[in-house]
Amino acid sequence: MSEIGMRSDVQSVLAQMKLLQAQAQAELRPPVEETTKPGPASDSFATLLRSATDSVNELQQASGDLSTRFAKGETSDLVSVMVASQKASVAFQGLVHTRNQLVNAYQEIMNMAI
Repeated sequence: MSEIGMRSDVQSVLAQMKLLQAQAQAELRPPVEETTKPGPASDSFATLLRSATDSVNELQQASGDLSTRFAKGETSDLVSVMVASQKASVAFQGLVHTRNQLVNAYQEIMNMAI
């Protein structure tokens, strides 16, 4: 094979390699998404936190109501009373854990040097 023929083959292979490299890099890049500004339709952090707190409160109240009804003898379904109590307990523990994490994050931010 002549030197010119080998050179064109090498150039062809290099061009294919560059094309494959560009395709691989394009696949690795995450798609560019437009950032959205919070508007009236989107929930703010405070709204989400309030909603979570309200749902935990509702579970606590429902558990208390079932316990009271069971203690008065209005219902004999101990299983539903215990399930409601455990749901309320787990939800409350999750809320306390979230609160602790938020307090830790706040303290860490406040201790950062400016």
